[in-house]
Amino acid sequence: MKLISILFMLFTVVPCLGQGEEVSFWKGYVDEDAKELNLQNLEKTTYPKAYRIWNSYQVIELIQENDSTYRGQLINYVAKINRKEEKKRLINQKLFIPESVAKTLIHQLTAQDIEYLPDGKDVKGYVTGLDGMSYQFEIKSAGKYRIYSYWEPEDDLYQNSQIQEVQKVRNILSALDQHLDVWKLFTSFRDQLPYGRYQYGGIIMTKR
Repeated sequence: MKLISILFMLFTVVPCLGQGEEVSFWKGYVDEDAKELNLQNLEKTTYPKAYRIWNSYQVIELIQENDSTYRGQLINYVAKINRKEEKKRLINQKLFIPESVAKTLIHQLTAQDIEYLPDGKDVKGYVTGLDGMSYQFEIKSAGKYRIYSYWEPEDDLYQNSQIQEVQKVRNILSALDQHLDVWKLFTSFRDQLPYGRYQYGGIIMTKR
């Protein structure tokens, strides 16, 4: 996700045509990254359930295709940049999530109301900021599509752990980490990158 978008994520929403939902300013950036990663446009799909959880270097996709078929993938990605720190392209790694794990995660995330949680900016007492980790939740279910975002949901320095939405988002992220060990998978990908300059989130890294 592009770092500059953090400057606007708290203030701008646009209507999602034909859905009656609100889609955050993140939609343009989600769509751009999804296209570059060769992902389907979830808004145009007809799956019973499809979830994507994004951050600045990783996206987890979980899809229920029908009553009995589930699939998922985890994609690590960084931007390849030049000496002027201009983006050239995304470098990515796609990892298959076993069907049984995808099914379990969809059930666990559904139980935490992932389809209905409000945007963090609409939660009373929720703190939002400009730096740090932000998660975007891209949801398609029951014929409706939406995107919402939470900034630093796991940080007790900013967030009140007694807020129900904080608890649910933390449970979602915990379930993903329990089944997928998401940070370990990203660092393994990052550490194997060839020589070059890369960016993920606000970090610029040079591999020599």
